[in-house]
Amino acid sequence: MFRTPSLKVRPGWIRILVGAGIGLVAGLLLTTLRPTRMVENIELRLIDLQTAAFTLERKPDPRIVLCEILEEDAAAIMEAFTISWPWDLELTSYAFRVMADAGVEAVLIDIYHLDHGAGPDDYPGDLELGTAGRQQLELEAQQAMEYQKRLREIRDVALAFELSDAPQYEIESRVRPAVERLGSTLVIGGPPGLVRSGADLPVRRVIEGAALLGFANVNVDEDGIVRRAPVVGRWGARRVLSLPLAGLLLACDCDVRIDERHITIGPSVQRVNADGSVLVNFHETPGRTFPRVAPSQILEWARRTYLEGEPLPQAARDALEGRIGVWGVN
Repeated sequence: MFRTPSLKVRPGWIRILVGAGIGLVAGLLLTTLRPTRMVENIELRLIDLQTAAFTLERKPDPRIVLCEILEEDAAAIMEAFTISWPWDLELTSYAFRVMADAGVEAVLIDIYHLDHGAGPDDYPGDLELGTAGRQQLELEAQQAMEYQKRLREIRDVALAFELSDAPQYEIESRVRPAVERLGSTLVIGGPPGLVRSGADLPVRRVIEGAALLGFANVNVDEDGIVRRAPVVGRWGARRVLSLPLAGLLLACDCDVRIDERHITIGPSVQRVNADGSVLVNFHETPGRTFPRVAPSQILEWARRTYLEGEPLPQAARDALEGRIGVWGVN
């Protein structure tokens, strides 16, 4: 389990003093304690101080909405449809149909689609299947085709995969469509970033519905807190983008380029650490930083619209039109 740093916003004059003091303290401590592991621990604390001091200067993008699946959503869907979690792709495709019809701008899918939607060709050719097993996989493949159709209606969909040194789902039928959707040409001599020899990939038909793939691995510091996020990486010899960066590329109507130490996004430049990561841009606001649209609510809109023949509710358009949706599991 990983955590985020505790953020407590300070008054403006205190933030100025903190910013000046961090540099002085860091210089003195690094000089005297460099031979010990205390340097790393002190550095982490200084990062937290700096993050807390300047968090009010960072404004969240108002276009982003979270469609995170909580336990309450799973319970509501079980009651309404008698379908338990994890949901099959037939049900999930209705949610993405609502998003497409409501006019969502782009979607990041932060779920690994490793098994649901897998057809017989999503596994090695020497896999032995009985009649019942083959029929089940063929049904899964049909559901994945419907899901793929909905993703293509949205068009700008970034799909998660996982970089791994011991992959179980790096299967040739999945590799071929995946390598076409890595966005590797964006990385121009940049840092190696997160390096793994292999990758666990989604099922083929889901990959083919996405515009880009991005890895969803995170960096966790020794104290269990996530402070940095890798933005680029390597899958063997292949250059790959992180899921947030892939989503940014799809949602941003501007040029995005990555070189050795910077990400350039239109007129904006973000410095990249030597390991290909950036400090996470944490926010602190009362309540939830980004608005949430409950997946169970999206599926309720789908039931009323596609099963009962009602018009798509205006509430769905108000919540999703022109937005960047992040679909995942809490």
